[in-house]
Amino acid sequence: MNTSASIPLQFFAKPKLSDEHGRQAALRRYDIICSDTVHGFDLITTIVKRIFNAEMAAITFIDADTQWVKAPKGIAIDRTDCATAFCNLTIRQTDALTVTDATLDPRFRDNPMVTGPLGLRWYCGMPLTTPDGYNVGSLCVFGTKPSRFELEHIEILADFAALVIDHLELRSLARTDALTGLLSRRAMDEHLTLAISATDRPASLLLMDVDRFKAVNDTYGHPTGDRVLVTLAGILQAHLRPDDQLARYGGEEFAILLPDTSYDDALDIAERLRRVVAAHHLSGPGPERITLSIGVAARRAQGDRMDAWLNAADTALLSAKRSGRNRVCGTPRYPRSATVAQDEKG
Repeated sequence: MNTSASIPLQFFAKPKLSDEHGRQAALRRYDIICSDTVHGFDLITTIVKRIFNAEMAAITFIDADTQWVKAPKGIAIDRTDCATAFCNLTIRQTDALTVTDATLDPRFRDNPMVTGPLGLRWYCGMPLTTPDGYNVGSLCVFGTKPSRFELEHIEILADFAALVIDHLELRSLARTDALTGLLSRRAMDEHLTLAISATDRPASLLLMDVDRFKAVNDTYGHPTGDRVLVTLAGILQAHLRPDDQLARYGGEEFAILLPDTSYDDALDIAERLRRVVAAHHLSGPGPERITLSIGVAARRAQGDRMDAWLNAADTALLSAKRSGRNRVCGTPRYPRSATVAQDEKG
């Protein structure tokens, strides 16, 4: 008896199944693995669990060796090894993976998810296919008793899988600055929150402001000002490490999160960036050069708060402005209630 089947779907373009490097890059673009559940995910898993009358449902994302579980219903788990993940097989095909009785399926009958305490018997997973054709994860329902599936239900699962991708795409738009393509303030705040929670890892924050940027806009016009910001974003991005996070934090202000970076090292990085920007000759109409004032603050040890960290970096940035601009200032120590005036910038 054939205990598992593949249901062809016509809703997605054929995924790029042989490009694992590209698939993982597509997953990283969503920046979802270490984030809290995206708004709407819980509702999706609740609905599909009800439609299938399933014991369990989840949205999963597969990286190189780990399955990350989001919005689980009926099961308390946040990750598993890829080797035991049914969804790891789902993302390797172009259609839904259905298993009616895993104990009779040679691919799964020896799987610890089947033979172990969970006692998984049936599974239905739909690949999460990105607009550019990569399967980054799965929307799945599963349970502990053999089951069969109606084609109508599979098609509904496909619709909800597409909705998951829609949520991710909208989330990406909200997390990206429209002008520069960098992270938005909202996205940077999420990264800072995660860095705060990693109490055993150092991290430093740079806040930087384009000196006398108002004069650039007033003299040359806002289109030129926008071009200056886009150019600056490219310069900064080209001189950062792969794990550093760069955001346009507001107006002419940029923020850089430096993970695993001490205060002294962050000062060195900030000074290097300041010099690179100051030495860069801008092309086209507008100013020939721009300069940056940069404030540096290292994350305190356990018990820190994001607003205190930001205020410490902002205090240092204001000091750089007050002391002549085009320089780096730092705040090695700061109180939890640190605040800073918002004047004297520009």
